[in-house]
Order: sequence, then C-alpha cells, then structure tokens
Amino acid sequence: MTGMDVLDAIVEQHRRRSRLDERLPSLDRAKVAALLASAATPTTSAVRAICDADGVIALAWPAVEHYDPDSDKLAYYERDTGTTFGLTIRQTGGPCLAALNALLTQIEQDWRAAGATGANLVWPCREMSIDQPLAAHGFAKDACIAVKPMAEPRPAATGRRRSLSARLAVPDDEPMLLRLQEAVLAAHIPDSPFARRVPAVRARFHDRLAEMWAGRTPADGAPLVVVAEDQGQIVGMSECFVRRHDIALDMLLPDGLYGYVNTFGVLPERRGGGAGRFLADAVERALSHFDVRGIYLYYSYYNTAAMAFWSKVGYSPLWRTYQCRRLIPSAR
Repeated sequence: MTGMDVLDAIVEQHRRRSRLDERLPSLDRAKVAALLASAATPTTSAVRAICDADGVIALAWPAVEHYDPDSDKLAYYERDTGTTFGLTIRQTGGPCLAALNALLTQIEQDWRAAGATGANLVWPCREMSIDQPLAAHGFAKDACIAVKPMAEPRPAATGRRRSLSARLAVPDDEPMLLRLQEAVLAAHIPDSPFARRVPAVRARFHDRLAEMWAGRTPADGAPLVVVAEDQGQIVGMSECFVRRHDIALDMLLPDGLYGYVNTFGVLPERRGGGAGRFLADAVERALSHFDVRGIYLYYSYYNTAAMAFWSKVGYSPLWRTYQCRRLIPSAR
C-alpha cells in the first residue's frame, strides 16, 4: 500500500458522497493531499487498510478516547472508547463489506491494546448500509445526527401559542434548568440502549451555567440557553453552542460555523401541546444572530417521537452513530 492508494480511496469516497447528499462535506484531491501531508490525524496510530489488486478497499486510523471520571460523556460512552479517524470504504458492494469486516478485526486489536472497552463509529445515512459487519463485531445503532440548514427564522408564533414567550436564561432560572435537564435525560434513557444516569451530567451543566452567569458568551465557548415560558412559568429549555467545523478528513459538516443543540426539552406534561415547536423556533432565532450555516443535534435512533418531531421542524438525518459497550472477540 502506498500513500497514493490512501489518497485515491479518500478522494473517491468524497466524490461519491458529494453525489449522494450535498449536505455532506466534500474535499477535492488537493485538500485531501494537503491534510495527509500535514499529518492532520488526531492519533499516532498507523493507518490500517485492507487492499486488493486495485488498491485500498477500506481504511481507517484507530484511536481511543479516554474520558475523565467526572466527564458527562460517561452518560453515553465507556470511559475508554475506541473510535476511528478517516473511516473510508472505496466503493459499494459485498467485497467492500467483507473488507470492512476484516478492517474492524484489525482495529479491535489496536483498541484493546490501548485499553478500550467499548467503541463508537459514525457513517452517513445515505451511504450503503454497514449494519451487517458492524453487528458481527457487537455494534448496534445508537443515534442520528440531524441537520437543518439555516434559513430566515420564523417570527415568534401567535394564535394558540400566544401565551408562550421565549428569552435567554438568567441566574434565577438555574433550579428549573437543572430540573429540565434531568427530565430530558430521564426521557432519553428508555429509548437508548447506551444512555445512563451519571452525576457528572448535572455537575458539568452547572459548571457551564456558571460560565454564562460570569459573562462568557458563545464566542468564548460558553453555552446559549433559551427558555420557553407560559405566562411567566418556564416550560422548556434548550442549551446550545456555536461551533466551528474546520477542514479535516473526518469532518461531519462542510467547514464553517454551526449551531449545536446539546439539550432540548419541555416539561413532560407540556409535550404535544406546541411548546416544543415554539422552543425550536426560538432556538433557531437565537442562533441566527451568530451567522451559522445550519444547526445540528443528536437524537436516539430508537426514539421515534424525537425523529418525528425534529423532522416536522425541518431537521433531517445526515449521519448515524453506532456503538458497542463491550468489545467482543473478533468476528471471523
């Protein structure tokens, strides 16, 4: 295998994806070559690849995320979680799925050597299905990453929701914000095989709120928290961020600024009455002030209510995540 084989495989995948979905990032040959030459991989692991007479069929750089014991990521992932950088499959069809199976067998060895006990992968929704080889290695569908391009935000709703209003959170809201965040996670757990309660979720949210109260802004990395009220009583909240996506081999979105919805929810007794739609519109209006290209978020693949809701307000799945909580013996 040569560097040119790797370059060709990555470029071909970008070309294929640009034809499948214009929302996916597309890098030309010059940009991919520059990234490879700059050693822009976030891992020191060597590239793993499966080849045939025509070159590389499947490749990836294995990596392991090591989360601190007090990280809120532990609500969704193992403390030491294997992942891949630059997962590439040259073309579609059965031989490529067999190559992915062989590639995963190699990568699992790297993950275990680095102490990983679970793993996480992402793959575009409109690409060929890789469910079969992933299932053979203990993976199950986890979440959808849904995206909404930024358009002219709708004005605040009227009519049957005229009693609702939206504003940015203030320090006096914190007890209710913490209650709503707990309600969001509690509602998410039954619909996800991977979500779980950990104390760090509340603690880290409290820390981020403290940054807001201290005057930090989304430009500084602090969150933007929008609340929905009904006659002065908070009925929903959303914690959002403004994130820059730079050019990289594993970028999920075209480069630029995006809004990211980290937490979104309304009180259980207010679901289905329009408060969620009102809050989603308010979030979009708030993020529009930051000149973002779009907004993205995660929801559980198994949460059909969330899928229906986000579809109604203009979001559509772009990527699917897969996870295994326990690395199993390599599939043969």
